[in-house]
Amino acid sequence: MEIVTIIFSVSVGFVLILSGIFKLFSTDELKKFIIDLKIINSGLSTILSRIFPIIEISIGSLLILFNNSILVNISAIILTFTFILVNLIALNKGEVKDCHCFGNIIKTKMGHGGVIQSSLLVLSLLPNFFNHNINLIDIANSMKTYEILAGLFISLIWSFSLIVFRIVIERTFESEKLIR
Repeated sequence: MEIVTIIFSVSVGFVLILSGIFKLFSTDELKKFIIDLKIINSGLSTILSRIFPIIEISIGSLLILFNNSILVNISAIILTFTFILVNLIALNKGEVKDCHCFGNIIKTKMGHGGVIQSSLLVLSLLPNFFNHNINLIDIANSMKTYEILAGLFISLIWSFSLIVFRIVIERTFESEKLIR
């Protein structure tokens, strides 16, 4: 069970790091998106659009290295619940627009895809709360190189699957709207 917990943590970490890095290359678009949410003013939107990618990268990195830290896990859960909340608000308002969740590199929209992807991120983090006595560094010291590489490969597959699930769900709901 420990290896499964670590695989899920590393996967969520990869998604957050990738998302944060891609956002760093599109902070202006992220700022416009944050302003469009009408939650905070323009000045704070500028600051948030610069800081948010760094927060994502930091939490993602910490999840990979220290998935057994309760503070890291709570931070990651709060972050992913924020994603769920923002997507649910957009769905409720009927505003399905580009969210720049992965910058301009991977086009994503607010809505069903974001809710499902973020929910899967939360579910991927839950094992950490039940199996929090080991982290990647500890387990890597007791594993063979091929076992570590296999675990990282599986983590990458789950990370990319989470992104692909989101895109497929977004396209599916977009197609259904076109049919109606």
